[in-house]
Amino acid sequence: HSVFEHNTFSFNGTSGLVVVDGSSATVTRNTVTGSNGYGIVLFGVTDSIINKNRLDHNDHGILGDASSRNVVDDNNVSYSDGSSIDFGNGATANRIEHNRLDNNGDGIIATNADHNVISKNIVTGSGNYGFADTGGFGLLLDRTGDKLVENNTNTRGRGPAAFVSSLAPPNPSPGHSTTRKAPTHRRNNGTSGNNDRPRTTATHTPP
Repeated sequence: HSVFEHNTFSFNGTSGLVVVDGSSATVTRNTVTGSNGYGIVLFGVTDSIINKNRLDHNDHGILGDASSRNVVDDNNVSYSDGSSIDFGNGATANRIEHNRLDNNGDGIIATNADHNVISKNIVTGSGNYGFADTGGFGLLLDRTGDKLVENNTNTRGRGPAAFVSSLAPPNPSPGHSTTRKAPTHRRNNGTSGNNDRPRTTATHTPP
């Protein structure tokens, strides 16, 4: 059982705090500012708690890649250029609750992620700050199933409050495109690896 508590990470070249293939970790009351990646990254992490962290002016907020049964709650994410909270690549049975997400490129993104609970989050001003190609989504669910989404609040965003779709069909037509940017993380040193998860949001061009 690892605990990461009361740390401050500022203006790092890649991401702030990266946890790889861990279980039963607690990441709490940390401050991450100015990272050129995600503030907090989970690769293959299970049964862990990510709460009461403050992430400000990073490229992105929290990433959960192939991570399951985690609780992400009561975090404050503000002024991220891309997504605030981004779970996918088989992320299952996570609880994303009571987070406050202010003035980020996008709010909560779930892609290829099933059986997750997204509840009681407050999302404000998505898309009014950040990368030019963000969609300003409050909530984007792409190829997700068996989910519970309830009691979330989205205000003053530039894009849809909630968008549910499959943005990347196996054989997309010319009028249906997905644009994403990928982060660079080097897993060999535990702080950065090349990862295929999307770094920022998808832009959907309808047929």
